[in-house]
Amino acid sequence: MLQVSEVIHLTLFKDFKLIAGESGLANELNNIVILEYESINHHYDVFKEGDFILTSLFYAKDHEELIYESFQELIKRKVSGIAVKTVFYKDIPDNAKELANQHNLPIFLFEDAYMEDLILSANELLKTKLSHLVFEEKIKNIIQTRKSPYEIESTMKEINPSFHPKAITAYITAKSPSGRNTIQNYFTRLIYKKYKTSAHYSYSYVKYGSGMILIYSFSDQFILPSDGFADTVSKLLHSIELEPEYYHIGICDLPMEQNRLDLSIQQAIYANYTAILKQQDILSYSQMGIYQYLAPLTSDPTIMKQYSSSIQKLKDYDKRHISNLLDTLRIYIHHNGDIAKTAAKIYQHPNTVRYRLKKTAHLLNCDPENQYEQLYLLIHLYELHEVM
Repeated sequence: MLQVSEVIHLTLFKDFKLIAGESGLANELNNIVILEYESINHHYDVFKEGDFILTSLFYAKDHEELIYESFQELIKRKVSGIAVKTVFYKDIPDNAKELANQHNLPIFLFEDAYMEDLILSANELLKTKLSHLVFEEKIKNIIQTRKSPYEIESTMKEINPSFHPKAITAYITAKSPSGRNTIQNYFTRLIYKKYKTSAHYSYSYVKYGSGMILIYSFSDQFILPSDGFADTVSKLLHSIELEPEYYHIGICDLPMEQNRLDLSIQQAIYANYTAILKQQDILSYSQMGIYQYLAPLTSDPTIMKQYSSSIQKLKDYDKRHISNLLDTLRIYIHHNGDIAKTAAKIYQHPNTVRYRLKKTAHLLNCDPENQYEQLYLLIHLYELHEVM
């Protein structure tokens, strides 16, 4: 659910000093608990995998050797980390540090914070992050399964009770890993309450997959912008410190009622994939062209099974014979079936192109009457699927 590295960025944890086990900062943290008296009675079974331990080492104040022994017991129970309040010890023994390093167990020292406040702060983080995951799962559920209009509208009201009757949606993904980190950082800032959440406004951001969905709602009296919603989306991204030029943005530019937002979100996602394929910053669903028809096919298991089989046949042949049927076919389709231009592009004789196309058609058992159309659809599905 949470990683140790996420929790120590909370304000109350800012003065924590890492002294061992740095390689374990990605450990999953499920709960924060206090260890004080359990070691005296050897009651370690109360601690579970993923627990993050807060302790003053009271139980070892007169017996330093108990620190190593207690850490051994906690490691057996796969705790995620230990933070020591420097009441009785300003540091811990070297053998305990070595043990922590060996087992990737982060050890911290802290001085002023109250343990109860740390627990409340971390639990708030867990709860808020869980809400992001829940909303993401709800969005996935309504677009991947058939839900009634009532269920869809109810889901939208859960995400944001302030939504107006109609909305447009956008799906935003980063062009680079640094952009993906910026999206993640935005949701992290929401969690840490550095920024107000958008739940009090008529729009919301929902983390989804490797990007995020923007749902922008408005009343029935709202006058639609003559130039579409691209400027509106860009301004909203600027407001949360995301520069639009570093992202691919797909927009469903047809306003829909709340109970149809499953379709709106799906169309925004399709527009995003098409924007990536066409290397465009912003693309509306209405601008997708043939991909309006092709994108939904990627959700059809029967079609995708046939598609995967066809592509695999070409890849297998190319691997066995050190040939380039698939690449030749892609270039041929991109040159609208012009053999001369294809040959020039791949520096081959036109007859070589003809031979490769004939071999491709034979491998795929193409119908001679619509061979080009079949190959056209296959390549465009292939390229679309590559960016999804």
